[in-house]
Amino acid sequence: AVASIDYRTGASISDRVADARAAVRWLHSNAARFNIDPAKVGVFGYDTGASVAAILGTADEAADGRVQAVVGVAGPVDRADPVNPVAYATKGDAPTLLLHGTADTVVPTLQSQALISALKVAGVEATLELQIGASHDLNRLLSPAAMQQVTTFFDTTLRGMRRAGSLTNYLSTPLTEYVDPVALDLGGTLYKTYAT
Repeated sequence: AVASIDYRTGASISDRVADARAAVRWLHSNAARFNIDPAKVGVFGYDTGASVAAILGTADEAADGRVQAVVGVAGPVDRADPVNPVAYATKGDAPTLLLHGTADTVVPTLQSQALISALKVAGVEATLELQIGASHDLNRLLSPAAMQQVTTFFDTTLRGMRRAGSLTNYLSTPLTEYVDPVALDLGGTLYKTYAT
């Protein structure tokens, strides 16, 4: 199930997080109605939404406001702000996948690197995928290979599924082959590993 939420855009980060927490609590309280598992809630956000999602994954919260997986795309992390995910990172936080473009001139990749470092130091399962040559444009960041990674991440963390490597749900890639998403995006170079 997917729920698309809104938060007050002109508000402080604290108010935006409060709005998102209210949405998660609503999902938890209406789980039976929509046949969803409240113990398996993941969040996905882009730009400021990525920061809000990361705070939901790191900040201590009552059980009805917790999330179990976070995907953040090109999220700003202001370490000077007392409300930021770097400040909250602890061992029990939600597994996190961050995507960020190396050509992003709006939010420097150093911000995602700071967050991923804090999560890893805390012992959280966290991955940073740098999209080579991608700007801050969401469409560019969410290439087919990136979307496959997001899908696999949610399937693994929320559904306990293990998937073989593939480019999309429809194009299976044998485990003996490596698909370079950067080369694919630039025109389609595929690498094959041969047994020696």
